[in-house]
Amino acid sequence: MFWKKLADIILKNRLLILALIVILSIFMGYHASKVRITFNGGKVLPVTDSAYIRYMQFKKIFGQDASTMVIGFKSSRIFDKDVFNDWNQIGRSIQHIKGVKAVISVANLYNLKKDTAQHRFVLKPLVDHPLTTNKAVDSIKKLISSLPFYKGLILSEDGQSTLMAITFDDKIINTSKRVPIINTILKEGQQFDQKHNIEVHYSGLPLIRTVAADLMKREFSLFLCMSLLITAIILFTPFGIIYNSCAESLPAKTSINNSKNKRNSNWRLVFIFISL
Repeated sequence: MFWKKLADIILKNRLLILALIVILSIFMGYHASKVRITFNGGKVLPVTDSAYIRYMQFKKIFGQDASTMVIGFKSSRIFDKDVFNDWNQIGRSIQHIKGVKAVISVANLYNLKKDTAQHRFVLKPLVDHPLTTNKAVDSIKKLISSLPFYKGLILSEDGQSTLMAITFDDKIINTSKRVPIINTILKEGQQFDQKHNIEVHYSGLPLIRTVAADLMKREFSLFLCMSLLITAIILFTPFGIIYNSCAESLPAKTSINNSKNKRNSNWRLVFIFISL
């Protein structure tokens, strides 16, 4: 009988089979620990698609904004001294993070000045130190309004909304190094939100891709645990029923309970091996 021979083989070589299962489990677990989530954007279209070709031509001419993140808020207190200085400080703190190329906001703007001595134009920051009075902040507000280049970009037309644009280094944008940078930016925004009771909003591909990757990572772990549980139930439930049926149908060669228990244990061991 095939099943009896299989049971005999498994029982006779149970230590060897257990050792092989342990070795294979360690081998698979070692390689599973090296699985990483890619931080590159997925390619939905093939490289030969006409839309993809046009996109690559556009990107070659105009570049891309996949490395820019924006944060902003809406409030009538943008040019309040404390709010303005804290917003300026956030920009300076983010600017010093390794992996951030540039930060531009209403408190980190530049004006183009003419250097008559050197016959050239130079960029001068509008704010190079914390402002101590509301009058100084109002003068900065008037200066920003007089510069047409920033009109409708950093500050809204009604002066109630503003944003901060943060540009990342292209070398780290597609790596896991961007995650702590994003977390630091979010932490800075949350502290500003709590201090001034002003809701800060976040957007940009670096943030969206980071949040999506983190969500996928957590869902993958949940899916893996649930799949293991479901697989265990599917395997052990039928085999447990078969084991009970086989154990009850086995002819009793002796009336000694110890022999019967031993036989039942052997069958249970066989079905456990089959399940594995």
